[in-house]
Amino acid sequence: MSSDTVPSSPAFPDTFPLLQDLYGGVDLDVRVVQRHYKSAGRALQDFKTAVGDAPLGLATINRQPGHPVVLALASDTQVLVLKLGSGQPMASHVTVRMLRDILGSYRRIFVFGGDELALGLHEHLGIHVGNMIDLLGVACAHEERHTLTTYLEALGGEGLSNDAGERILNKDVAGGMMRVSGSGNVRDVALEAWAAGYAGRLRSMQIKIYGLQRIDTVNLEPSLLSALYKLDHDQRRRQAVRPTRVTNEIAEAVVGKENGHLQVVSARYKTRVTRTSRDQHIEVTHSVGGSDITLKGRATKIDGRSATIACQSDKLRTGGKNDAGKSADQLSVQLTTVGRESSTVAERMRASIVHLALRHQADLFDQPFFCAMFLPEEDTWDEDAPMRPSLPIRFAKEDALNDSQRNALQRILSGANEDRLVLVQGPPGTGKTTVIAGAVESIVRGDSKRTIWLVAQSNVAVKNMAEKLADVGFREFKVLVSKDFHHEWHEHLYEKIEHRLIRSDGFPETPNEAARLLGDARVVLCTLSALAVDRLQSVTHVVPPQMMLVDEASQIEVGDLLPMLHLHRNRLEKVVFIGDDRQYRMPTFLGDFISQYVYDGQLLSEHRNKSADCCRFVDVAEGKETRAGMSWRATNAPTSSSRSSALNAWASSRNNGGSMSC
Repeated sequence: MSSDTVPSSPAFPDTFPLLQDLYGGVDLDVRVVQRHYKSAGRALQDFKTAVGDAPLGLATINRQPGHPVVLALASDTQVLVLKLGSGQPMASHVTVRMLRDILGSYRRIFVFGGDELALGLHEHLGIHVGNMIDLLGVACAHEERHTLTTYLEALGGEGLSNDAGERILNKDVAGGMMRVSGSGNVRDVALEAWAAGYAGRLRSMQIKIYGLQRIDTVNLEPSLLSALYKLDHDQRRRQAVRPTRVTNEIAEAVVGKENGHLQVVSARYKTRVTRTSRDQHIEVTHSVGGSDITLKGRATKIDGRSATIACQSDKLRTGGKNDAGKSADQLSVQLTTVGRESSTVAERMRASIVHLALRHQADLFDQPFFCAMFLPEEDTWDEDAPMRPSLPIRFAKEDALNDSQRNALQRILSGANEDRLVLVQGPPGTGKTTVIAGAVESIVRGDSKRTIWLVAQSNVAVKNMAEKLADVGFREFKVLVSKDFHHEWHEHLYEKIEHRLIRSDGFPETPNEAARLLGDARVVLCTLSALAVDRLQSVTHVVPPQMMLVDEASQIEVGDLLPMLHLHRNRLEKVVFIGDDRQYRMPTFLGDFISQYVYDGQLLSEHRNKSADCCRFVDVAEGKETRAGMSWRATNAPTSSSRSSALNAWASSRNNGGSMSC
């Protein structure tokens, strides 16, 4: 789809009646007018004149998260649907200027899901909103908003038609409601905008709406809005590509004798059965005598590899040797988790920070580490802010340090303002883990009151740091680990440091309990996501995160650092990132090609194989692209052509010293 194309709606004329079926007993003559933005000036002016200062409903269809291509404005009796293009010419068009005037005033604009909408309007159209009210907020806290109950309450609750809930669940209604971004048609988006405006004007909703914080982007800096857009957009894109079906590999399955539920043992951690969220269920396919039945269930209890699944277990039969050769008590079942995995605590916190910033409830400009990472053009550090003095290197293996390791340690131990944010890079084998151990030992030995947290994206990386500390003789640390990762799955990984572990089911609930568990430890290790867990507050109270040292930083999407930076903004004094800027282990020829044509030359690869023989180009212009799991494949394609031969010849010439150019 080119930048100027939008979803076509041949089934809908330029003007048509909107037959709403969300509210029973509501008989309004609602007309929908649709126009392309280039020819919408008169229609938009007429709409603006007709509605005066009355509140409006607003909805969009997005090509991708946060990128509107269709916009609908609704009064009580009229909906104007505008088909948009993209790029600077559209942003300066008279229609968009009129939209800025309508939405940037302090007229009430009602929406379902305002964060993405407000940020997308600013990023792609330069439109600010002055008084946007997200009706999803009437029902719940931010992190629980995408449920059927939430949408029903946002629509007003009372007066809804009998099939309103079913329509929402089937994603047929209100363009953006509980849908994958980008779906919907003109009728859908018109109905969503009208429903938002209608619900916002209901008498029964006024008290609930009164307590909601408004989204106001008029009084936020453009640089901050762009940063918030990227934070929101990147997370939504990541969530959108999560699989909707995951096959759970099972080692054993029986019907429990006590509760009659299905009891299973997962075979692999990656495909294990996990707790099902509200939007998920488990398909249980049972084979007996050559026939299959499929049941729907939910995982109600998880304990290590074992899981309890509530389903119609009376339909599950055993007896003798079944088709899979299992014993009498064993069931032949296949499990599939249906529905996207719910957001993690850290992901919900990230979204919540964006949510608060748009409502002027979180001042991110007042957070120097946020500014340093997301708003680098802003003044970051307060020159008058007190800094701890620099510390000398005090490391048992100091004599073995090379010049680059010594320089990295000095920057980490520096008390200078310009060293409050430090980046240490190096490929494998350059001693980065030794630098981490040296920094920890020097800080603990150099200042009896300083504390340090070592974090990484993965549990394995955290474990590796802990083992390195133990190897150099440092013992005063604690490792926080998730029970779900440790129990019955990876206990063997922690044998060397088992006595330093605090598992999540044993996290302290009070500062006194935390002080007892931590003892004299001033060094704590955990994953980045664990920092967002509420029960960790007692630990951070006893060992405040004054310095954060982030290992394997190149594996972390930068937005995932936001919860850490925001949650500990009042205690954080220094952040050190350690990683490998050449993290990608692919043959350099292949890596360079992908870098140049996909990543604007920003991707760096490290590999001993520098030969162009590592890949071949095959022309599949006549092939048909079909989805294969999380990827795509071409079928029915010719095996070779003059074009693929030319590309292979070009690759060969590069291998023989030729330069790469396209």
